[in-house]
Amino acid sequence: MHALTRSLFIVAFALVSDNALARGNGWFQFSVDGGATWVAQTPALDLGTDSGTTFNALRGASVPAGGATWFGGGGIDVRAGPKGESWFIPLFGFRFGISDFHASIANGDNVTTTLDTLIYTEMFLPGLGWRFGDHVSLALRPAYVRLDTSGTATDGHITTSVDAGSDGFALLGDVQACLGPHTTACAFVEPNVMWMAGPNFALSFGLRFALAP
Repeated sequence: MHALTRSLFIVAFALVSDNALARGNGWFQFSVDGGATWVAQTPALDLGTDSGTTFNALRGASVPAGGATWFGGGGIDVRAGPKGESWFIPLFGFRFGISDFHASIANGDNVTTTLDTLIYTEMFLPGLGWRFGDHVSLALRPAYVRLDTSGTATDGHITTSVDAGSDGFALLGDVQACLGPHTTACAFVEPNVMWMAGPNFALSFGLRFALAP
């Protein structure tokens, strides 16, 4: 599904759900967080370039898969539910992380590609959650995940910009423990089972500030 189509679908779902909950005397919560994400394996990243035929060696090339990577970053989340009920809907949100990444790859025809900074993103899709009192909640939702990096390629005479990336889908869990039920500070852990150029696993954790208008 095209990224714009996904975004429009999520926004439409959120608006419809929010209106329905408002009519039913529901609650609405927005949160922002900061923390770390650990990805068990950096998948192979497909290289891309807009340089035409000058760098034919890059066509079909990829950055080899690597080991585990740590990212520092943050995210936002929006969730809502009916008052007096334990279940809720995690509506939409996203997470991003940045990691220091250096790779130098020799391609054919004396072309050398140098890449720097790896960016990890998750787009949260609507799911289902359950609250255990006013302090602890569990949620499960699908997510779109992506890894991107960029840099330059040169043959010793011409230099051009390049990028590399891989994407996929995931099933994302969320365990949240808060000081209170409304505007409050929380600790969270998010295990993520994904398929991105193969099976993979990620774990995000940190602190979250939740605001319930």
